[in-house]
Amino acid sequence: MDFSKKQIATFYIEKNKGVLYTTNSTAPFVVQFPQDVIDNLDVVDKSKFQQLLSNFIAKSELKPMHVFVVLSRSVTLEKELKDIPLSLQSAETEKFLDMVLFHQILTKTYNFSSKTIIVAANRDLCENIVSVFQENLFPVIGIIPLSILEEKFSVVKEKFDEKFVLKKIENLKQYFLPLGLGEPEKILTYN
Repeated sequence: MDFSKKQIATFYIEKNKGVLYTTNSTAPFVVQFPQDVIDNLDVVDKSKFQQLLSNFIAKSELKPMHVFVVLSRSVTLEKELKDIPLSLQSAETEKFLDMVLFHQILTKTYNFSSKTIIVAANRDLCENIVSVFQENLFPVIGIIPLSILEEKFSVVKEKFDEKFVLKKIENLKQYFLPLGLGEPEKILTYN
């Protein structure tokens, strides 16, 4: 997919707010998540959440664009495996995921040369964000944890540099969390 002609944005999710950075705006757009909408990373009221994000898009007068979602460390749970034999990594991963308290977990294991990082996020939260953006004609291309961006680009560790991330993110497809966003929906038919 060629994003060079399309407008792109990153939606940076923190525990109590979302910040939208676009390629054509100098200032970010911020939406606060009240506790009666999102509490402890759970969407408490789905319809209020949809209304909140839809109103945010309308009030910001945003034109449809491709969106990449970046999950801050306050939104993900992570475990780093260093010096653990490959044969024991599966058991460690399972032990970690058993401790995650989300009803539905979105997870991926990232292997780097010196370590393995297991990331878990709330699948419901991610799916709700994707759903609202898509309803407003903002296709979500992928969701990536901030910690993985930091692992790939040390520049992001010091400070979240939205302009740098906007330039690099479209090349990181293999690091997106597995929500199946790039795959066409499979429909079963019976004759």
